[in-house]
Amino acid sequence: MAVDAAGIPEARSSVVDAGLHLRRPTDLADVRRRDVPLVRLLGGVDLPFLPDGSGRRVVAELSLPSTGRSLELWSDQPCLQVYTGNALTSTAPGHDGRLYRPGDGIALEPQWVPDAPNQSWTPTPILRPGSRYHSHTSWSFTQA
Repeated sequence: MAVDAAGIPEARSSVVDAGLHLRRPTDLADVRRRDVPLVRLLGGVDLPFLPDGSGRRVVAELSLPSTGRSLELWSDQPCLQVYTGNALTSTAPGHDGRLYRPGDGIALEPQWVPDAPNQSWTPTPILRPGSRYHSHTSWSFTQA
């Protein structure tokens, strides 16, 4: 998705054209260092992705092969905001007593497209009086 300097989506764009194709196994540390305009602009990844399909489906998969751990994120939301911890800093120790640095985390946020009410190219999440809203997101963790 094309975004402005504040990370607000402006238009739908191809992840392939943006240099951010993540449909195959990809090392996220490499992605947040890619020399592509969106990553340079945001200092890493903090972008909305539009997962294929609709309804409840797998919208993200993460794995750490060295540990055998993996997760699947299922959601019925039309968008997945992916944030690679670009601004992480800490004085509190994390794992093994190390301090967190930019890029040491990831957030996967199923949601509507950011700023959707102001974007003509995407459905709006406005809930009218008397309407009901329901969404389902779940995480599945495995250890091989």
